[in-house]
Amino acid sequence: MHGILCDIILEIGYDFTSLIQHCQNALVHFGLQEFKPSTIGCILSGMITTYSGLNENTSIYRGQTGVDRSALDVAIELNYKYGGWCPRGRKAEDGIIDPIKYANLEETLSNNYPQRTEFNVRDSDGTLIIILGSNDTMGRGSKLTVHMTKKYEKPLLIINLNQEDNGENEAKVIEWLSTNKIKILNVAGPREETTPGIYKQAEQFLRSLLQKIKS
Repeated sequence: MHGILCDIILEIGYDFTSLIQHCQNALVHFGLQEFKPSTIGCILSGMITTYSGLNENTSIYRGQTGVDRSALDVAIELNYKYGGWCPRGRKAEDGIIDPIKYANLEETLSNNYPQRTEFNVRDSDGTLIIILGSNDTMGRGSKLTVHMTKKYEKPLLIINLNQEDNGENEAKVIEWLSTNKIKILNVAGPREETTPGIYKQAEQFLRSLLQKIKS
């Protein structure tokens, strides 16, 4: 749990630790059962190893410009219905999520990413995570998505675009969608910042996949 805990903290941003009760409530919400000294140690070690010069006015935020954005763009291009959640303020890695182009996205009450991640898993029938590399190389956002699929007992499929050819991956996804009767699909994966080129590869894969499903 400590690995997931540190991932959640990094996604939320460190300012939520400024009040003990606020910190405890947030961590309990994401599945922490007990608030022990070892938990505090995990928080501190995560802060120390990932950021220097931390002060009370500093937060670290990450946006999603990779797989998430490619799924939205392909859905719009092919006239699929789309929706989902984004952080309050429509915050993203590359600035503000366009409120006109992506008008169907709803803002969460929180401006932190984990709530968006949780709601997208909760409100879908299943989650598809697209990665480049092994599951061990998944970023904290994708790991949190996996955690949420377990919390809500939702179907999960992880596709590695480097491991198999796209034809095999497409067949795997189509069979999984049918078996689990998935009508509302949550698509997740790395951001462009951490996996350069993932947007374009995911876009090509999803376009081919959704065209096959549509036909």
